Amino acid sequence: MHTENANIYAFPQSYVPLEEVEALIERIDIGKRFFYDLRRAYNPSSAIYVDTNRLLYSRRPFEGARKFVEILYNLVPDTAVDLVEGKMVTDLVIVNPRKNIAMLIARGTNVYLFDAEGKRVYPLVDEGSTVRKGDRLFYVVTGKCEVRVVRSSVDGVVVYVGDIVPSSPPHYVMVIVDANAVKWLKPADTS
Repeated sequence: MHTENANIYAFPQSYVPLEEVEALIERIDIGKRFFYDLRRAYNPSSAIYVDTNRLLYSRRPFEGARKFVEILYNLVPDTAVDLVEGKMVTDLVIVNPRKNIAMLIARGTNVYLFDAEGKRVYPLVDEGSTVRKGDRLFYVVTGKCEVRVVRSSVDGVVVYVGDIVPSSPPHYVMVIVDANAVKWLKPADTS
């Protein structure tokens, strides 16, 4: 594999503040959706450190930074988003290695949810993409082999795209926030 293509198959990672992990896991109704110990849903040994004032991040601790721990990416809608109120319930960092970007979305940020369900679902944008009202978000192939399009009804930045597991037929959720609500993080010099 060529070095410049090394991140082509990398998946996005999601991180929440270490001090909020226990409260976030309690938000999930274990009996209805999950069949494993949710304490394994986060990985305290996989962390990033974020200075939310200077908008810097690193894999190593540095002065002024908070520790964010990795949480299973598919749990972002269940843990970090209040689906009823349409707001973030915690600070969230999304790292998209395919685009070499990291973004911080603050607690209380309004979110817009889009979903797509069908025989086959094809997301057309990924994390960090800017979308405008009317842009295509998903192609959906129906049981009758028709192709439908899910379009954005808002302007914003995509912060999450994932499938609900397990689901049959496939069901995807996309979270979009206002572009002004996204804080783009830069790597900190921790050498």
